[in-house]
Amino acid sequence: MAQNLTVKQWSNNPCDYTRLPVEKATELEQGDLVSYESNYAVPLDAVTEDATFAGICNDNSASDEDDDIVVCTGPVVVKVTVSSDTYNFGAPLKYVSGDHGVDYVFADASGNDTICWIYRDYASTVTSAYVLFDARALQKLFPLT
Repeated sequence: MAQNLTVKQWSNNPCDYTRLPVEKATELEQGDLVSYESNYAVPLDAVTEDATFAGICNDNSASDEDDDIVVCTGPVVVKVTVSSDTYNFGAPLKYVSGDHGVDYVFADASGNDTICWIYRDYASTVTSAYVLFDARALQKLFPLT
């Protein structure tokens, strides 16, 4: 699968991981952004899913059976594609396009739609950047399984 998310550092804290159920025929792979909808983990694939963002998939799901996956909800440093711009450390970003197995793209966020933050200063215009995902810091809540 062609993905542009490059995980540079997973959390070392076991409390930053949880298991979420996945429905039969849903495929998730390590590095996929995960949304928690209708009691299942699904690929993040719509700009309106920032409210259900659950974290980054840490393992793979089986496509032919109901399964559980491990999702990292705590801090993960990832290199991602961003809208061409300059960015300051800590600037919030939102998901703007891309899908499971397709290049994800992020851009400036306004607040509630934030799902990650810029992890270093970029004084020159860039199209990729290091960001920090942390669903727990965003206070995203979903039941533990």
